[in-house]
Amino acid sequence: MSGHRHEKAALVVLAYAIAGVTAFIFYNSPADLPSQNTNLLPAAAFLGANVTLAVAPEVTVPDNQKPIVSYLDGVLRVSLLDGERVLSFNGDNANEETRNDFAVQGVHYGEINYLVSETDEFVFFCEKKAAEANICSPFVYDVLTDTIYPVRLSGTLVDIINSAEPAWNGTVLSVGTDSSKDPVKPWLLGY
Repeated sequence: MSGHRHEKAALVVLAYAIAGVTAFIFYNSPADLPSQNTNLLPAAAFLGANVTLAVAPEVTVPDNQKPIVSYLDGVLRVSLLDGERVLSFNGDNANEETRNDFAVQGVHYGEINYLVSETDEFVFFCEKKAAEANICSPFVYDVLTDTIYPVRLSGTLVDIINSAEPAWNGTVLSVGTDSSKDPVKPWLLGY
């Protein structure tokens, strides 16, 4: 008789496990998860042309989602209420397999430049692919969608020279003389 009770208990536990996995999949659908852009388009250093800044709409990140950005021990992190995101780590601190897994985005060498937007909605950062490089690959992390986007100039992936100073005007990103035209998508320069 006691074996029958254990079978029922096992079925109840199994049902709860299936329900939990189903809920996890439902609330973490692929559309919500960040995806790494693997389109390998040629990157080119740019100095750009003069552009006019777009006026950013009044959008602010709720206080409980304001990012705390830190760079410590070679790791660029964003701390939010719901956890911590690693945006980039120093490749000198990782093994070759890990570096290869993050060849497009996620690994930098030397120090990393980063800048948080005035609205706390975006984080700009630029990864040098070699410690002595004078160019870096720029990215923008969108806090609200928890997604990292490569910076593009007129639709093409770009590298920028280290001396190009990034700046935020609300949610409009300027790098050197190029600026984003869409304040909702500051990673798209020159549109």
